[in-house]
Amino acid sequence: MEDWGIRVKYHHHEVGGPGQMEIEVELDDIMQWFTEHEVETKDFLEVRMAIEPLSVRLAIERCSDEDVAHLERLHQKFITAVNNKDVPNIVIYDEKFHADIVEYSRNQLLISISKQVEKNMKNFRSRTFYIPQNAENAILPHQMILDAFKTKDAAAGERNMQEHLSLIATDLEKSTTK
Repeated sequence: MEDWGIRVKYHHHEVGGPGQMEIEVELDDIMQWFTEHEVETKDFLEVRMAIEPLSVRLAIERCSDEDVAHLERLHQKFITAVNNKDVPNIVIYDEKFHADIVEYSRNQLLISISKQVEKNMKNFRSRTFYIPQNAENAILPHQMILDAFKTKDAAAGERNMQEHLSLIATDLEKSTTK
């Protein structure tokens, strides 16, 4: 966490065993980061809102059954990470879920643009998922997107991705107004 600029406090655990430590995340630092980077992050979210729904639609039309099975496995790993409050893996599986959808679009320009945007979203993801509700808020939208892949419903996939990204924007707004 400290590598991402998030301060933590370490305490000896009062009821734990020898050497057990308790880690306290400094959420004030996270909230300050959101406030300081709000405009820049909103810009990247706006670009994601333009390219990811299109990517989902194309991916659903073009992907294989193996691709869908792979997204299912990623989603299950994401849920496990959320349930375990394992923020580094939440970040990894969320990023992979979205990046693989763009890859499955088979559109090289979308893939290139998405990679540029994703470079700048890593810091946002690593911070936003330290707020437990933000990670939990992604489970159902990811499932709805995955369900659209399973039923080959490109319109539903596109709509579900738009709704998911709108929820992310709402979570960002909440983070910057606290």
